[in-house]
Amino acid sequence: MKKVYSLLVLLLFGFLIFIGLSACDRAGNSINAKRVILIGVDGLSSDGFQEAKTPNLDSLIANGAVSLHTRSVMPTVSASNWEAILTGAGPEQNGVTDNGWTTSNHQIDPTSTDKEGYFPSVFNMIKKNNPTDKTCMFYDWEGLSDLVNSHFIDKSVFAEGFGVSFEQATPWIIKNNPRFSFVYIDSPDDYGHKYGWGTKKYIKRIEHIDRVIGKFIANLKNAGMYNDTYFIVATDHGGKDKGHGELSMDEIEVPWIISGPGIIKGKVINQQNDVFNTASTILFLLNIRQPYEWIGRPVLGAFKKDTELSSQNNNKYIPKPSFSIDNGIYSKAQLVEFSTQCRGCQMHYTFNGSTPNLTSPLYKEPVLLLESVTLKAAAFKDGSQSDISELVFKRTMEIKSIDIKNEPSPDYHGLGAYSLINRKEGNADFHDKEWLGFQGDDLEATLYLGRDKKNIKKITISCFKKESSWIFLPKSVDVFTSHSGKDFIKVESLNAEQILEGSKQGRNELQITLPFVAAKYLKIIVKNKGTCPENHPGKGEKCWLFVDEIMVE
Repeated sequence: MKKVYSLLVLLLFGFLIFIGLSACDRAGNSINAKRVILIGVDGLSSDGFQEAKTPNLDSLIANGAVSLHTRSVMPTVSASNWEAILTGAGPEQNGVTDNGWTTSNHQIDPTSTDKEGYFPSVFNMIKKNNPTDKTCMFYDWEGLSDLVNSHFIDKSVFAEGFGVSFEQATPWIIKNNPRFSFVYIDSPDDYGHKYGWGTKKYIKRIEHIDRVIGKFIANLKNAGMYNDTYFIVATDHGGKDKGHGELSMDEIEVPWIISGPGIIKGKVINQQNDVFNTASTILFLLNIRQPYEWIGRPVLGAFKKDTELSSQNNNKYIPKPSFSIDNGIYSKAQLVEFSTQCRGCQMHYTFNGSTPNLTSPLYKEPVLLLESVTLKAAAFKDGSQSDISELVFKRTMEIKSIDIKNEPSPDYHGLGAYSLINRKEGNADFHDKEWLGFQGDDLEATLYLGRDKKNIKKITISCFKKESSWIFLPKSVDVFTSHSGKDFIKVESLNAEQILEGSKQGRNELQITLPFVAAKYLKIIVKNKGTCPENHPGKGEKCWLFVDEIMVE
């Protein structure tokens, strides 16, 4: 009897060990999704997403949740961030620091690789957990194929254009029922680079993409594959002007959507989110334990069962308002209209830079902007509030002509003197054509304001600071006025201490407030620092002075 009992104990013990070993690759939750579909939209900015009419993406949010401030990894380039999305780690771990990365051509070695030299991705982990689970990737940017090991992907198809990708992906997914699908769209990034992030053409492109996604979802519904599917919509970076890869919140903060059974409905995820959490969330949904090398974690604030975090996310998703004009410099007053994709929302706004709330002025009719101002607005409904929209309106006099004494460097010539008064601001890259660069020379500009004397209250001069590139702020700024254009009187100045106070790397706006002055001509002398200081690597060499826009109010 004792022998039988001992044998039963050993068998039970062995069975428990087997169960434990079998569960070692599981995430330890009760979801175990039938399928997860990741829709990748390259270059989708949070502002662009909220401004565009996207009923199909909004429908996913209504059946799920959205984060509007998910952070990209640095640098904000495509390869680094798509690798993070698919591998649950950043460049420090997976080694992907730029576009064009391959297993044989890179600067930083991954912390861990498979036999072919790839960092572990969601595809690897799914196949490791169950080799019979199918995976697929349909994409229209060839660079994606270098980032993950295709041996773990059952169907990997490159197509010329995202429309073709969806046409090919839809029947394959319906027929083969893969556990994980990745369908990628490159188009918003193309439009951002070509036309600019936030432009009307960029917004229209997002709306077109939404219609294609809507058709894809409709086909899944017809095939009976919608209700038990988890959708994640992710992007790699936003953009600023016509680029990305620099340091700005417009580039690093992006939207992130999750939808499916057990996800909080129509809510905003308030907890911090990062793009590399995407891979961790996918494995969490599939009940697969993530590898030790990953730094991501599941976005638990989106799940109803995680009451501690999800209960904090009570704010309903409301798209923030958009304005009828863009941020920028204007020579005339502007009438601004507000709009929102939220039905029944009220919009409140402020002019003084403060945060709008329900006690702020209510938008009822277009607002007239007469002078430089920062306009902020938010949409409100049923106790929830949208993100804040901000319009920086800069009013300048129309300057009839401009002459400069010293010509800028041929390498940083822009449009010549006209670059200083064309009401277009240089971006965060001093190579932008709006910046004029002077090596060792001062900027001496004479501005003609017109036949009649103009009252002048303030002058703003935009200068660049990047001392590691030998670009220094000026050591002084002097302002002179004249009625004839010949005899000039000095009326105001800024010294080095005033210029450096509160300065920062990149763009700086130097403001000079004038006493009551009326003139036809202005002369502005922006003094170059001269030579690099003793403690600088370029000690004794000529400094660079970069200036882009002169605004007169």
